Amino acid sequence: MSKVKIYAKSILIPVIVGGVVGLIISGSIDYNLLEKPAFAPPSIVFPIVWTILYILMGVSYGILKKRFS
Repeated sequence: MSKVKIYAKSILIPVIVGGVVGLIISGSIDYNLLEKPAFAPPSIVFPIVWTILYILMGVSYGILKKRFS
């Protein structure tokens, strides 16, 4: 399997699964209604950070899969 396919699958799977889970639970949790400390980040930060996290998880899995296959 080519490097592009390995990385594409490794990145798309966690991003898609994370997005679906986020859509499912988005109706049950409202971040704006929570009592937050003064240093809490704005709500727009969370989707950006989670997407970056899922991409990095996919890249690391792709590196491991490429190295050990």
